[in-house]
Amino acid sequence: MTNFNTTSSPTTQAVAFITIASALAISITLQKSKKTMTAKAAAAAAASCDPNLPARFKVSTFDNSRSQSLFTINLPPKDESSPPKAMLVMAHGVGEHCCRPGYVSLYESLSEAGVDVYALDHHGHGRSGGLPRGYAEKFDDYVADILAYIRQCQGKYIDNGDACPPLFLFGQSMGGLVSVMAALQLGSDQVGGLVLTSPALGVDMDMMMKVQKLFAPAIDKLLPKARIVDAVRPEDLSRNPQAVRAYIDDPLIDKGKVVARTAIGMDKTFDVVKERRREITCPILLLHGTDDRVTSSKASLDFFRKVGSSKKRYLRLRGYYHELFEEPETIELMSSIVEFVSTGGRKFADVDGEEEEGLVNVEFKTKHPDQQ
Repeated sequence: MTNFNTTSSPTTQAVAFITIASALAISITLQKSKKTMTAKAAAAAAASCDPNLPARFKVSTFDNSRSQSLFTINLPPKDESSPPKAMLVMAHGVGEHCCRPGYVSLYESLSEAGVDVYALDHHGHGRSGGLPRGYAEKFDDYVADILAYIRQCQGKYIDNGDACPPLFLFGQSMGGLVSVMAALQLGSDQVGGLVLTSPALGVDMDMMMKVQKLFAPAIDKLLPKARIVDAVRPEDLSRNPQAVRAYIDDPLIDKGKVVARTAIGMDKTFDVVKERRREITCPILLLHGTDDRVTSSKASLDFFRKVGSSKKRYLRLRGYYHELFEEPETIELMSSIVEFVSTGGRKFADVDGEEEEGLVNVEFKTKHPDQQ
């Protein structure tokens, strides 16, 4: 998972050029000599790993336009005797996968409320195919895969002669950027709502970030598959020590440095979103922690204030880290998402906090079950 909210000391800034030059030299050597057998073995092991999901989850795959097999899951509404109130398609963050415990808990809560839930592992992630792991030739490939998956999911209704339920796009971290781009391509009239948690929508530019941006074109051309972009520290993801341990122990999570072209593609997409965000007019629920050290809460607030939607809410979560579904307090957070989606984006849940023009400063009190 990339750290998009880096701060650096004067000493770090002073050696930035030397660090990057050294990384380039090392990467050139490694790229020429390193074999691909380890990566292929890891991909094969990931694909065969049993997701061990609760009952009622449906597991499948589909091939994208680049002939990569993508792992998918579906959790239908618990009460299948009534039409779904909505369908939600989830996009996860960089380096992780869609079957992590916090996500599964959210899927189950949504299903209980009558939502048809879908999720996939991006190519090069989790149980999906794609080498090198974490590599995207174009960031738009992630968006294209989500759009193809949405068409497949909606096709289930169309083939049965049923009306498609309202479509909600849910994205965590990098998945937030994917979901925003998908909404732009679909058009807001085709989207019931956007749910964005700790989204990657920009960076806080310090000296180190400026240096990296300066070198980006050369790295993108010469070493697109090099892993030289710093990943986040696991302890910066959650205040829940059990969740941090589970992250470290999860064999499907890529904890190494992030592939250069993937990170550069994200940075370019930030600019696209800034240029086009006023085109988004569907209802939006955005949640971001004030102590997130991975993605920029400032960029999220800027997006929230300038997006074209008139029905929108930003929950600014005091003290929360990056992985909101792995934090010690999650019940009210999940309830806010379930209320928004299950009402077709017509209603926001009642939360305690000071509100001003859709921005709510929130302090949730209920603890994660593991912490009780």
